[in-house]
Amino acid sequence: MSETTTTLILTSGGLRSLVATAVVLTRPTTAIALYLMDKRPTASKRLEAARHQAQHFKLQPLIESPFPIPQSASLARQQSVHGDLVALYRPQILLIALSHAIEIQADHIIWPIQMNGDFEDAAIATEQVILTETIARLSQDQLPQIESPFLELSDRQLIQLGSQLEVPWQLAWTCMFSGEQPCRACDPCRQRQAAFDDAGIVDPTDSPTAANQHH
Repeated sequence: MSETTTTLILTSGGLRSLVATAVVLTRPTTAIALYLMDKRPTASKRLEAARHQAQHFKLQPLIESPFPIPQSASLARQQSVHGDLVALYRPQILLIALSHAIEIQADHIIWPIQMNGDFEDAAIATEQVILTETIARLSQDQLPQIESPFLELSDRQLIQLGSQLEVPWQLAWTCMFSGEQPCRACDPCRQRQAAFDDAGIVDPTDSPTAANQHH
């Protein structure tokens, strides 16, 4: 990769976005982050985390773009990564990312999606990338390359990778709620804790009092 490349990183303010940014910055490239504001209750909290991550890594100003998906799809996304509605919005995400990447003349798009060992869903995501690129080529000859480097990683492997890169875990927001501290009791919080436990690493956001908040 030459020194003149530009990489657009899709960020949600979460763990994968944090690690993805750290990975990209090991390359000789200019990194720019894109945050898509959806209708999840924690959208503003995740945006705040995405801004902090961009500031920490000294990126160019975060691109903040609305993501006009139905409320039902947004709630499905919040509840599970396997719902039918979720499968429909992924190509929308990629098409929006492609439009921004073309505008800023980016060479690469990093989509930090991760399936935690679910190879069937990983294959679906790969097909969605191919479909999105096929649609985009109807009007654009040269496209940025879409990369999903974490697609087949387990949660444990993601945490191990981030720790090797010494990422500031406290900048990643995972909780389904928007309190001052993560609740430690919702499904995303539990999945995050399990990932850190499996990796044998202490999550700096872990607090003995946080689990009582929101519940």
